[in-house]
Parts: sequence; C-alpha cells; structure tokens
Amino acid sequence: MACAALLAFQVVSYLRRYRNEIAYANEAWGGPENLHRYLGDSNVDWGQSLYMVRDYLKQRDIHDCWIAWFGMRKPQLTGVPCRALAGPMFPEAWDWELPPVLPDCFEGTVLVSSTLTDLDLFPYGSFLRRAPDDVIGGGVYVFHGRFDLPEIAAERRAARGWWFLNHGQPQKCRR
Repeated sequence: MACAALLAFQVVSYLRRYRNEIAYANEAWGGPENLHRYLGDSNVDWGQSLYMVRDYLKQRDIHDCWIAWFGMRKPQLTGVPCRALAGPMFPEAWDWELPPVLPDCFEGTVLVSSTLTDLDLFPYGSFLRRAPDDVIGGGVYVFHGRFDLPEIAAERRAARGWWFLNHGQPQKCRR
C-alpha cells in the first residue's frame, strides 16, 4: 500500500511539471525551483526554459528587463522583450551583429541562465550571493533591483573587440 501511494505521488508530481522534464525534480529535492542547488548547466536547461521565460514575462506584463542567456537561440527571437546582457564572449564575437555597449550599472528585472553561474569563467556568479526572487523552469534565475557589475560590461567590451577582429575591422577595436 505504501509503495502504491509513493508511486501515485511520483506520477502526480511528474504530471504537474510535465512540460519541463529536463529540470524536473520531485518534492523530496525541493521541486524544480530548487534543482539549481544540486545540478546546473545542461542537466537543467537545454533551452526549453526560454519559452517559459517569455510566458513568465508576458503574464507579469514585464517589458523592461535584462537577460543573460547562454544557448543557441537568441531570446529576442522567441518573443522575450529583454535587452541582452553579455553572454560568453566567443558566440557574441562570431555573431552577425555587433553586440551593443552595456552600462556598468543596470536595474529592473534581470534574468540569468543558470548555465552562466556554473563556471567562474563568466561574470554571473555574483548573482548567487543572494537568493533569486524567482526561478523559471528550474534553470533561469529572476532578480529585481539595481546592479553595479562593471565586469559584465567589460565582458561585452571584450566581445566587441573580438567581433571587430573576426569581421576584418581591427582598426575599429580601439573605439
């Protein structure tokens, strides 16, 4: 009887989270909202949460936001209205469009892909010094406030320099 009850509980738990199988964690692990404490990177997100981000922002009528995303698909192409924060330098440097300059300080709603907090290589680990205000799909952290993070702007400046080099315009790197 106890085994059947546990099995039924597991089935109900899974069905409640059906659209997000990759970031699924049952309640014994704290559910998908707490999975980031145990797993990261592609163990949590393969880009499926980008659609959840779009829906989250739409439901809350958030249009003024920033997103730090690491994935093959650009958030703006899925209807996410956020301005892009610096991602890993190598994809930005090979993009078709020159990435825009970023300010050292920014404020409002900030969404950070958990993949960018896993490695010290990226400047987003500092976000994990505080608890996220929300977690979307087990793999995207939501923060609200004012952020003074010049290292993120520096990451983008470096990507812009590489962009000029990769696109045969080294003379423009000094601007």
